[in-house]
Amino acid sequence: MQREKRLSGSDVWIYRWYETGTDGTSKYRKAIVGTVATLANETSALKAAQALRIDAKQEAPTRKAGLEQSAN
Repeated sequence: MQREKRLSGSDVWIYRWYETGTDGTSKYRKAIVGTVATLANETSALKAAQALRIDAKQEAPTRKAGLEQSAN
């Protein structure tokens, strides 16, 4: 969890994670959890990010069956 400054408006809480692509490379992802005005401290931002953690795990790419498996 990180706090990021914005040029206009209040600071925001950012949730960051790594996602492995289908080609095996890691990509650094981020999502805005909320503003510092609505989530006063990091603890409340972590609670709000709990749903994002579940979504990030579910969106992990799955391996497709190879031709040898689909031929059977």
